[in-house]
Amino acid sequence: MQRRPHFSAPDRRAAELLRELRLHRVPVNVRSVAEHLGAKVVYEDLDEDVSGLLLCENGVSTIAINQQHHPNR
Repeated sequence: MQRRPHFSAPDRRAAELLRELRLHRVPVNVRSVAEHLGAKVVYEDLDEDVSGLLLCENGVSTIAINQQHHPNR
């Protein structure tokens, strides 16, 4: 009997979302995913050791991406 891999609920939801958005290749267009989920994406100068961050205030989610880092990071 072949064992199927065990996926957690977040893993299953991520796979579902990628199928729904027809994102089948890497790199994944993170902006498309974020905007589909209602998040705003901005590019900022962040500290070198920070690739990005998620800020949630008053029901609004904003993802800040370090514009100094490679776009596929």
